[in-house]
Amino acid sequence: MAHAVRKLAGKQVPVVTLETLTTQIANRKTSSTYLHAQLPPLLARMAVALGEEAPASLASMPSLASLIQWYGDSALRIAELPPPPEWGAWRENPSKTFLAREAAFDDTLETIRSEGKLVRDRLFEAIEEAGGLYGSAPEGGRGSAVDAFLGDFYAKRLTLRLLLGQHKACGASDSAPGFHLRQTFDELDLDSDGVLDADELARARSLYGAASSEPRPSVCGLVDAAMSPFDVAVQVIADVREECLRSPRNPGGLAPPFKLYGNGRGVTLPYLPRHLYIILREVLRNSVRASLLKRAADGGALGEISVVISDGDANSDVVVKVADLGGGIPRSRLRRIFAFSAERNVARDLADQKLCVPLGVIADEATDILATRVGGHGLPLARVYATLFNGDLQLRSMEGHGTDAYVYISKIQKNVLPT
Repeated sequence: MAHAVRKLAGKQVPVVTLETLTTQIANRKTSSTYLHAQLPPLLARMAVALGEEAPASLASMPSLASLIQWYGDSALRIAELPPPPEWGAWRENPSKTFLAREAAFDDTLETIRSEGKLVRDRLFEAIEEAGGLYGSAPEGGRGSAVDAFLGDFYAKRLTLRLLLGQHKACGASDSAPGFHLRQTFDELDLDSDGVLDADELARARSLYGAASSEPRPSVCGLVDAAMSPFDVAVQVIADVREECLRSPRNPGGLAPPFKLYGNGRGVTLPYLPRHLYIILREVLRNSVRASLLKRAADGGALGEISVVISDGDANSDVVVKVADLGGGIPRSRLRRIFAFSAERNVARDLADQKLCVPLGVIADEATDILATRVGGHGLPLARVYATLFNGDLQLRSMEGHGTDAYVYISKIQKNVLPT
């Protein structure tokens, strides 16, 4: 590995928090200068980690070598750019040179952000080149080492993606916030009982279609200073329900009934709506899949999926519980649900393939979004999203009955992101 990359990786940089996203990066006066100093060391550390911390089963794979090269090159690409002009100097002398320097910096970041979308594909290629890691026991041995490595890698990658995404979201003059609400909890709660029953939720408009063009005043790029977990949950339920109804592998057009309720539905907190959306969508997709599979197995009615959101004045977390009646998960297999190296076997073990065919469990994601996406790292990655700001995602299951998933969202803005 290049000496310059190692030198950058050893450079000390300020910690990154949720507050950082709404101060340093949200302000165009400081964002470019901040990222010019922050990103090269973080990208270089990813290169070093991939080269020195990857499990032996992955370390020698060609695809991993290409990832190491890309992270190192990306770090040097930014570091070698002239520093963006200080805002005061630019105001005093808004020359073409300053404007060109700023544009070159933004173009470089956008290129790296776009290229970074391929990182997961290259990582999967490395796993395949290593002969596949699925089938390894999550406790001990190769599977355990890979799980620890992937969890840490994805968390640090998410921090980088957040920095780049926030810079883009706050810098584009014609960009509205990255998350739009089509209908809120209160707009759907016609009887004002604090509960959205199946009929009320069925009227929710999902994110399919044109998004609202008016930004929420509390939104700053990817962050909503007054995010309502209830409103985000409405959008997730509407989308997952529509995915289920549209699925070509669900010819009966069946969808479990949903209910959303809880106390203090007016609760808001600073958070990233898209992150909560991703977490809840993955959890609800699994609940829907389990419910449809159970009905296919026993011919009974589709059990209700309930979403409960709870908060209290003294709480440091807002908690979202998703409870289904999909038959539950055997305790012996539950501990493997969040293991990256076991996900394929879990998906295979928890579903009878003969029953799954009509429901798309072995379908391709392009034709059925409710399919078990082989190698997609759905729930394990959702947990990485949940833990990024010191939250969590936990499962509790009663075999033969159903599963409860608990999503913890920390209210503390100064939780430090992994770098």
